[in-house]
Amino acid sequence: MTKDVRRGPVRVRSVMARLGAVLALALAALWVVAPTPAHAGNVPRVVDQYQLLSASQLSSLNAKADAIAAKRGLDVVILINDSLGGQDVATFMDSYFADNGFGLDKDRAGSMFLVSMGERDWGLRAFGVRGQAAISPEYGQNRIADLVVPKLKNSEFYGACSDYLDLVDQFFAAENAGKPYSASNKFMTAGDVAGRVGGGSAVGLGVGGAVVASMKRRLNTAVPEPYARNYVQNGLQFSVSTDQFRTSQVTSIPRAQASSSSGGSSSSFSGGGGGWSSGVSGKF
Repeated sequence: MTKDVRRGPVRVRSVMARLGAVLALALAALWVVAPTPAHAGNVPRVVDQYQLLSASQLSSLNAKADAIAAKRGLDVVILINDSLGGQDVATFMDSYFADNGFGLDKDRAGSMFLVSMGERDWGLRAFGVRGQAAISPEYGQNRIADLVVPKLKNSEFYGACSDYLDLVDQFFAAENAGKPYSASNKFMTAGDVAGRVGGGSAVGLGVGGAVVASMKRRLNTAVPEPYARNYVQNGLQFSVSTDQFRTSQVTSIPRAQASSSSGGSSSSFSGGGGGWSSGVSGKF
């Protein structure tokens, strides 16, 4: 009777493989059920008190906001409401963000976008050290507002909120990487990049056109003759000649008109100076 000495090692390998599979499944389950970083309160990150958004749009925005907070470690909040309750935009936003327990990291950092329909106010604020590093009062806040507010004016409220979240995600990502956007490290949209490429092509075409024009002038050796007498032999004789007035030229100078201007959106800055929050706001 012979003994199979390979059976023991085979069984060991089989048991190890099963244990590895079980461990992998357990880790996957933990990853799936891992909770989104929660703020101290129970209010959703995106709230529409004015009912401008559909239920599916609101759900989509909240899912995106939760994902950004989980991925970047910074909070992001949107509120659409009817009234500021007599407060200015900055005071209202600071109170809403703080009272509802928003903000992550040690100093409750993040960003908030407000759309108040009663007086058509908008506001964008950054909170905490990291929030204001990511979306700075010197650059980021106005840059995001310039890209989002035009959609509010066109009543594209879902588009404005969605774009705000996408932009905040990119600004937070730059902060996470240690290279926040600023005047010396500008955020470029796809349109900005296309414009630069197009501008470079236009410059190249202009230079090329100038070179071709110069070569064409060199090939053109014909010189115009300014004096008619060089074309006529023995002079030009008229049997009858008269002078008639045929045309007139009148120069008109319009009277100065009174200047006029029309109102548009406005924005204001508040905070900064090392405070907990800073932001921009205006009308749409």
